[in-house]
Amino acid sequence: MFVYLMWWGAIALGALLLVRAFKEKLLRKYPLFYSYIAWAVLVDLVRFYLYRIRPGSYQEFYWGSELVSILAAYGVILEIYKRALENYPGPARHAQNLLLFVLCVTAAKVVVNTLSSPSRSWLLAIAELGRNLRNVQGALLIVILGLFAYYRIPAGRNLRGLICGYAFFIATTISSLAFRARLRNELSLLMQKLQPVLYLIALLIWCVALWSYQPEPQPDPELDDPRLVRQTRALLARALTYVWRAIR
Repeated sequence: MFVYLMWWGAIALGALLLVRAFKEKLLRKYPLFYSYIAWAVLVDLVRFYLYRIRPGSYQEFYWGSELVSILAAYGVILEIYKRALENYPGPARHAQNLLLFVLCVTAAKVVVNTLSSPSRSWLLAIAELGRNLRNVQGALLIVILGLFAYYRIPAGRNLRGLICGYAFFIATTISSLAFRARLRNELSLLMQKLQPVLYLIALLIWCVALWSYQPEPQPDPELDDPRLVRQTRALLARALTYVWRAIR
């Protein structure tokens, strides 16, 4: 019963987010984020059907859809950087190129590792890609929060809520994966059971923050200078160097 409540709760909150986005004209403002939410709702519906009606097909569909979910989730990070730095063309252009490069390199690393090991399955490769990209996203969220704090980049309620909800989701997911990979005890099982609840909390944060459209505050025109570009480059390089060491 608990599993079904979490399942339908996520579907209901995701659908509510999409309805409010359509009504408040937020779909054009955050297309990648809402594409991720729409995909998550669709996948949950199909998974629930297979889990109940055709359990033999559930596992195969789960891993096939998980790959798309991993890539769609990375799109949310691209969205956050795009909207956070949209008034600062220099840092935005550098960040976007680097984020796409990181995605390609991370995916290529997993593919090469899988092809070089005949006994390694593609299901494990998908799981590894998801874990690595979540670690990357955690580092990237720290960078963007650091830029907001250091340069006092203004952000409206919608963007702040999007970042806070996604930071909560990524942080709890990384923690859950770490517990399950290293401890393998009652605490790791508890974290696994709590993960749907934590996702519901992230959805609630998004529902509150994105319930209605709020215009973004006017940026400081003096911020888009070489200092911000250099700081963005330095923070991204430092964070990603740490991540590469962790996932190598």
